[in-house]
Amino acid sequence: EPPGPPVGEVPSEVPLPGAPPRRPPALVLEFDAQATRDLAHAQWSLVAAWLVAVLAMLGLGAYATRLLREREAIARRLERARHLSLLGEMSAVLAHEIRNPLASLKGHAQLLAERVSTEAKLSARVERVVHDATRLERLVDELLTFARTGDLDLRELAPAAWAREVVGHFERPDVRAEVDNAPPRWSFDPSRLGEAMSNLVRNGLEAGGPVELRVTQEDGALVFEVRDHGPGIPPGEEEAIFEPFHSRKVKGTGLGLAIVRRTVALHGGTVSARNHPQGGAVFRVELHGG
Repeated sequence: EPPGPPVGEVPSEVPLPGAPPRRPPALVLEFDAQATRDLAHAQWSLVAAWLVAVLAMLGLGAYATRLLREREAIARRLERARHLSLLGEMSAVLAHEIRNPLASLKGHAQLLAERVSTEAKLSARVERVVHDATRLERLVDELLTFARTGDLDLRELAPAAWAREVVGHFERPDVRAEVDNAPPRWSFDPSRLGEAMSNLVRNGLEAGGPVELRVTQEDGALVFEVRDHGPGIPPGEEEAIFEPFHSRKVKGTGLGLAIVRRTVALHGGTVSARNHPQGGAVFRVELHGG
């Protein structure tokens, strides 16, 4: 038999009678306060750096998207300019080829109309020829105006007096000019800009008078606004109406507003269209410089 514990000793594994149960030894961990703060600071720094990186990527993406849109817009403008240039050259050639024969046709038709004025049926037919020849003549003139290039004949004028003169050519009481806030002097081509303003006034009369031509100076720009009281501009066509040959009129050529935009662009200005809250359309021309 193996020897037992010495007499008077109690084995350590056996608890004494009435003693509480023994607990396992506790594991105690001690953290350095400064190390803890450094670790938390490093974590927040990492989160902040991640957020900055995400924001930078989003900003770069937005900037790249904007550059792409601007590039596409520039490409569209260049393509449109090229198209208009080719259209202008073609229009000029056709107009010159048609103008002289058309003038001869119109002249002979007018002479014939005078001779057959007593014959109602024949006279009506000849008048129709004269009417159509006149309409073609107007189209040819507008084609030549649209295709016309060259330097502007800039002159320093009083916009108020010039606007009254433009309105006076119509000799109608429902066409008036508001020039109280017009600048005293401004530099522009009175002839070519007069054609543009006349086109806007004429369109306004065809849409529904009365027509007001307002001349003001706003933010360093000379501003012309032509307002009519017609049905207004169809939604979504505020830009398309300035395209060549875009017209909803049965007898329109579709070049009037295209000539306006081309003339204004040669002056370094802009033209836009919108509907007035109280009805009718408003065409706004802005010329910068002075």
